[in-house]
Amino acid sequence: MAQIVLHDMRKESPTYKQTDIIFAGKDNPVSISIPPFVAHGYKVLGNEKVRLFYHTSEVYDSKNPDEERIDWNSPEIGFDWNTKFK
Repeated sequence: MAQIVLHDMRKESPTYKQTDIIFAGKDNPVSISIPPFVAHGYKVLGNEKVRLFYHTSEVYDSKNPDEERIDWNSPEIGFDWNTKFK
């Protein structure tokens, strides 16, 4: 299982600055659609491997990346990565 964290960074969105957690994996296989400007990361729970597959709408261009990186412990998001409500 994995704890998948989504944080809305779309200023025009009604869920702007809202963080959601999804628990996914063998016990809860799901497909998650992540819109542009929604930051996302994950943490593997337990000792079993987790497989994540990213299906993108465009081919990644390493010379002109269309993504930004945010540190996992960014104060802007302020997410506590301790697992809760598993």
